[in-house]
Amino acid sequence: MKINNIIKLITSWKIGDYIRQLSIVMVGIIVTFAGSNMITDYSQSKEIVNALQLVKNELELNKKEVRRITERIQLERKACSYVLKYRDCIEKASEDTLRMYSNIPFQSRSFVYTKDAMELLKISSLFQKIQPRILVLQIIKSYSDLEITRMLVKDFYDIKVGYTNNLINSENFDFYDKKQYQFIRDFWRNFLFSKEGWNVCNFVVNNFSSEEPFQEIEMSLEKTIKMLEETYQLE
Repeated sequence: MKINNIIKLITSWKIGDYIRQLSIVMVGIIVTFAGSNMITDYSQSKEIVNALQLVKNELELNKKEVRRITERIQLERKACSYVLKYRDCIEKASEDTLRMYSNIPFQSRSFVYTKDAMELLKISSLFQKIQPRILVLQIIKSYSDLEITRMLVKDFYDIKVGYTNNLINSENFDFYDKKQYQFIRDFWRNFLFSKEGWNVCNFVVNNFSSEEPFQEIEMSLEKTIKMLEETYQLE
């Protein structure tokens, strides 16, 4: 195109044509950036959902572990309550039941929970983008509750083991030589009438004031799981 034709084309434009052409270019740029941001936001939303799905799955597993340790402590309380009930009349207790419970005073357990999904979420940039913020606080509370559970269970069994060791080391009781007891009732009679043995059972029965010592924690975990499901439509 000759220079004269170019000059003629430019000079023939009206201000409206120029603005229209400029607007088209600007709209194109805006659409490009908006589309890019939409793709980024969608990708980030998917990452948040996937991360929270892992957290939800982890909390469900931890909730099962809380139930498991609760049922174990309930069993120990039931066993110790039973033998204490028959302390003065052990001959009336069921021999099979006494035999079934004979190892419980000497056993220990631990509570272990997992927090890998939570740790990964915390160190990622996604943690700050979770909405609503009350959900973030609820998730943090759930893992704090799990740590409290771990500490309570540890303290319980540390004290129980201390009482048990006192019993094992006492001169009047030899747990490791059960053959010396002709009948299981003799074993329990010796156990319950020793100060150390009575301390073990009394502690197990009375340490927790409720049959469901971790009920509030289980309810808190369930609340968090429900919030995750409803807010992010998790499976």
